[in-house]
Amino acid sequence: MTSTRTRLGSRNAAATVADQILSSVGNALALVCVAQVAAPAVFGVVALVFAVVTTSLGAGRGAVGVPLLVASARNSREIRQAAARSVTLCLLNAALCAAVVLGVGIGLGHPMIALASLALPALLVQDMLRYCAIALGQVRRALVSDGLWTSGMAGVFVLNAFNHSVPVAAVLGIWVALAWIAGVLLSLLLRVDVRTLQYPDPATGTAERLRLAAVYALDSLGAALVTCIALVTSGAVVAAAVRGAGTLFGPVAVLISSLPLTVIPRLSRGTVRGVAPAVGAAVTAVSVVALAIGVGVPLLPQSVGAVVLGDTWDRAVDVMPYLGVEYAALAWFGYFSSVLQAHGQSARLLAVRLGYGGFQLIACVYAGLSWGTGPAIATALALSGIVGTLAAAVCVRLSRVDREFVSVAADHE
Repeated sequence: MTSTRTRLGSRNAAATVADQILSSVGNALALVCVAQVAAPAVFGVVALVFAVVTTSLGAGRGAVGVPLLVASARNSREIRQAAARSVTLCLLNAALCAAVVLGVGIGLGHPMIALASLALPALLVQDMLRYCAIALGQVRRALVSDGLWTSGMAGVFVLNAFNHSVPVAAVLGIWVALAWIAGVLLSLLLRVDVRTLQYPDPATGTAERLRLAAVYALDSLGAALVTCIALVTSGAVVAAAVRGAGTLFGPVAVLISSLPLTVIPRLSRGTVRGVAPAVGAAVTAVSVVALAIGVGVPLLPQSVGAVVLGDTWDRAVDVMPYLGVEYAALAWFGYFSSVLQAHGQSARLLAVRLGYGGFQLIACVYAGLSWGTGPAIATALALSGIVGTLAAAVCVRLSRVDREFVSVAADHE
């Protein structure tokens, strides 16, 4: 029985990581498809809009996604009811994000970019339903939805790679249509009624939701603010270089973001001993991959890079090594934050995240005003990533959760 449960847990964990990959790749491909056909200045504005959308996704994952993961120990009917109650919060989040996207697109002279706002209701509801699928143990249904979405954007990428035939407005339009198709499909597969507005699930308090939303939003907001700082202090070309290079670290970002998706449900079901021993090795591997990407990708031929990022490639490769260091540090930050979050330490985690975010912004502003280059801003990001990770490590070390995880790991050595 134990071996069967272990195999099922491993399969669900693998399916969860695969779904997270598909979800992230679908959105990243939309940004890459824009980079293939847009001038660097236009891509910089689109990157800013996508950073805003990613921030909204992060807030939603904290406010409604994590409570659904915590509810994994409840029965299927209760989980579906909790998901249906989350639709109201998703739509409120979408309305706020749409206002910002419209303001950015119109304010910066690119009204067609405001098309992205049409995807937000479906985008946020579909993402919430992904967490519902994980809580239900039906991750493969989310894989179908995200697989359809990603396949559509992959088709656009292939078309652009051969003849640059899909313009920016069409890329955004296709992305919007796929968001709605994926959202409706997943709601049907999970049998969750998303048509009626209800009060949020009372099992999670408002204060807890707000703290979790802030933590997750800050993870994404940092990218949006860094892009904005680069745009204001150094120009759209530098902003495009930093954002474009960050897009190439998508696989590493997906692995980092998958940590809470696999850890929290297991802990909520009381299987902490199956989680702790493998985490350190996995995070070390992710850090090595991040460093390898930072060093190896700039060695690719320019002809290969142009297919991926178009004219932005030449500037993006200059910042890749620095971002490799940043993502290697962020892998460990993701580990420490997952430990705190899994043990209900959202207030402590929020304090760490606010300090890390503040240091990051100050460093990037200083680098942008002093040097105004992509490598300077990327160096600031690497430094802030290291400082934030050290702060999180100290925070975990001073708490009881560190001793618990250490003792569990020692039992398996």
